[in-house]
Amino acid sequence: HLSEDKLIKAGSRLTFSCLNLQTGREEISTFPGSPLPLIDVLGAAFGVPGLTAPLRVHHQQWTDASYVNSFMLRHLVRDGAADEVWAIATSSIKTVLAQAPRQRYSHWRAVAARGLQLNQAHDVWRGLSEARQLSAAAQAHQFVRAQLPDRLAEKISDPILRERVRERITRVFDQTTFPLKSRAPIMHPLTPSRPLMASTWRFHRAEIDTAQQLGYRDAQVMT
Repeated sequence: HLSEDKLIKAGSRLTFSCLNLQTGREEISTFPGSPLPLIDVLGAAFGVPGLTAPLRVHHQQWTDASYVNSFMLRHLVRDGAADEVWAIATSSIKTVLAQAPRQRYSHWRAVAARGLQLNQAHDVWRGLSEARQLSAAAQAHQFVRAQLPDRLAEKISDPILRERVRERITRVFDQTTFPLKSRAPIMHPLTPSRPLMASTWRFHRAEIDTAQQLGYRDAQVMT
């Protein structure tokens, strides 16, 4: 159901984040345009580390990046290709921290699930906070870029010097390394109405049994 041809026809881009197990870097792949197979990267980006095999890329291994960054909003905002960003914020810090404050986690699966839930919650809201700051800074940068050259040029009576100052100030802004020089996307976080637990270890026994009977190797390692 997913292919680069369909993305091209729809005028859409699809970006995935993977963790390089050898270098420790977060690897970003965007389709169409990536030299890697779309389906392989999709499987690596959504696979569960330790349960699904990593993707082999040039003698290296890529897997899901959620353990280092489960919310890649910062990259998308810095990329500057979107006018609006609708971020599905699956975890809310306030609701997650308010959830059963006296609850005790008695086995490793419960502890792992709670840890992953809190990891995602912190990633989500840190990402949203940084994205808002970047967006606000970009708007300020663009405003100054539009106003400052002319405002300073107005103070200079010599027409040749005036134009030279205007051009040089404009060039300074154009050469800056500040992110989001061209535009600042509008942020739209979509938050759940109730807390959502991380689903890493929530597998229904009947579904696992069916998957094992069908010969899926990932299901065969589940107990």
